[in-house]
Amino acid sequence: MSLIQEIDEGTEITYGGVSWIVLEHEETGTLCLAADVVDKKAFTEEDGEQNWMESDIKSWLGETFLKQLEDAGATALIELKVDLTAVNGETDFGSDTCKVGLMSEAQLLKYQEMEESLSEERQEEVKLVPNISEKYWLCTPYSCNEFFAGAAFTHNVRVVNTNGTVAGSPGDADMLGVRPIIKIKKGTDV
Repeated sequence: MSLIQEIDEGTEITYGGVSWIVLEHEETGTLCLAADVVDKKAFTEEDGEQNWMESDIKSWLGETFLKQLEDAGATALIELKVDLTAVNGETDFGSDTCKVGLMSEAQLLKYQEMEESLSEERQEEVKLVPNISEKYWLCTPYSCNEFFAGAAFTHNVRVVNTNGTVAGSPGDADMLGVRPIIKIKKGTDV
């Protein structure tokens, strides 16, 4: 076993019965992304809601999935911040703190750029956010109001395609992958 903060970024670990990729060591803990999707769900069941705070996926992650992790021994999860800034920069939805969340588009781009900053040897070994075989949700809405791109787009949420590019999908239209993020408390053995 090793302390979480001693594990190289990009390394895959198992915690709470789920495989995670170490993204970044922060002052209080280590941010990790699920190595693959943990389930397939609509972002929300009704009305095309794109607000993470009102989404069914947030409820499922914070209740059912969190309980699964804790039952499997993941007892050192600490709260992380989920930034809900829209694609056009609107901040009407604010942010959230939770123990299990989804990455924002800004985080995805940050970690894709961090891959490029690794040594050439490390780049060959690892991708911080590897592409996977299924599309998955981010928490980022297109817009908080219909004047950005028309009323139809106020129901869209950002998704990651299998090639790592980002697109949008109505929150109630598709059953897409859920690829959560967590923060493991500094000093935890994994």
